[in-house]
Amino acid sequence: MSKNPSGEKLRETITNILLGGSSVFTLTTFLSDDADSVTKVLGITSTSILALFSAFGKGLMPPLKEWSTMVGNKLSRRITSAADETLETWVARVGRKYLEALRTHCLHLEVEGLRGDLPPLALKDVFVPLMLDSDPSDRMGHHSVKTIWDLLPKKNQNVDSSSYRRMAIIAQPGYGKTTLTRYLTLEYTTPEKKEATSSLLPVLLILRQIYELIQDERTPTLPDLIQQEVKKLPRCQDLEVSADWFENRLVKGQCLVMFDGLDEVAENRRELVSQWINWQMQAYPSQFILTSRPHGYVPHLFKGVSRIEIIDFNADQKEEFIHKWYKAILWHQKWEPQLLKSQVSDQSDLLSKEQVVAQIALEAKDAASHLMKQIIETPSLNDLAKNPLLITIIATTHRVFTSLPDRRVEIYKKMFSLLLADRPNVRKTNLTLPTIEDNQKILQKLSLALMLKGKTEFTTHQVHSFLQRLLLEYEPEIKISPEKFLEEIQKIAG
Repeated sequence: MSKNPSGEKLRETITNILLGGSSVFTLTTFLSDDADSVTKVLGITSTSILALFSAFGKGLMPPLKEWSTMVGNKLSRRITSAADETLETWVARVGRKYLEALRTHCLHLEVEGLRGDLPPLALKDVFVPLMLDSDPSDRMGHHSVKTIWDLLPKKNQNVDSSSYRRMAIIAQPGYGKTTLTRYLTLEYTTPEKKEATSSLLPVLLILRQIYELIQDERTPTLPDLIQQEVKKLPRCQDLEVSADWFENRLVKGQCLVMFDGLDEVAENRRELVSQWINWQMQAYPSQFILTSRPHGYVPHLFKGVSRIEIIDFNADQKEEFIHKWYKAILWHQKWEPQLLKSQVSDQSDLLSKEQVVAQIALEAKDAASHLMKQIIETPSLNDLAKNPLLITIIATTHRVFTSLPDRRVEIYKKMFSLLLADRPNVRKTNLTLPTIEDNQKILQKLSLALMLKGKTEFTTHQVHSFLQRLLLEYEPEIKISPEKFLEEIQKIAG
């Protein structure tokens, strides 16, 4: 009878059998600090182990037990260590790439559908804090006005104890819901963020991009989905991070998870996605924010979620936005190029940055005052400027034309184009009528008819016959009811 294999031979034989005879992997790999070790050992099947016992017999039990105990202890330490690694340690070690990728993604102001007219302005330079109604159900009409920082957990505060740990921010198109989530992402990836707030790891999930991955109320798990999405970020494909690590952060209340755009989920999947989001919010004691237009949010599908609404811009917010806008525009389009040019010219042409900044402040103040005067003196424009999207359109138009166009035709044309075509196209939520011209003409004729009757409000029943004739006139081959047409205008175009 042959002798038992030596310790070295045993290790080699075990390794080869467990890994299917591969010559690439050795026991050294299993016992190394390679991050893939856990995955490789956890991949060992019960079938392989049974084959091992059958091949070597009972004589191998003592050395095998000793070896497996050693490997198991090492793996246990590795798994526990990886999952328990603190947020600060992970960021310092490998997480910096993740935060840099998020920060780069959210760095600039993005207005979907307006990119051709929008210069690359830094979001932090033009963002105006939104006023939020934290109790919109108050029947007395008393607004409980707060900013987002009033609702988020404070420094050293346990997230689970926050009254607004689960928030649904609800607003019509153009009120800055997506911009708010991008701004928060930017703030929480920046070391110089507000000292009064808790340190949280930001996770931004765009629902229109991920909803098809959701299979049921609990699948996929939130940690698994986050890990998948992180791997899609630039330079994060090989990032050393596991779903277990994210789960640990979520369980410890160390994440700010933002689900953006529930209304952009396909209608036939929205209830399932809502149930999945609600499950994640209940399962993990971290900070959650959900955004949606009103029609996409069904309250009874969510438990313990605070509904927050965005309030119209007031005069101070309008003025602050316009002033910030012109400071950023003047720097980007006029003074930054001049400053850079002066630095490579003769010493006599050198500009100081301090003087340039002072000049920008003066010019921005004059430009903003000129625009604010026109807005205030024109009630229809003042009403339009109540949300960030529309005041951005007004500001871009003012910049191009020096003063606002006569009869405001150009502003309205831009707004129609953005709301009826450009934004729906970007978000893949297109209207049934394919052309902006037909949608616009139908709405214009409907508006004119109502104006001649002195009406500013109407029911579908009141305009049904008139609207049906218009739909047949402009798009006779497309079968769409007046009810469906108006519903799309309200929900998609806003």
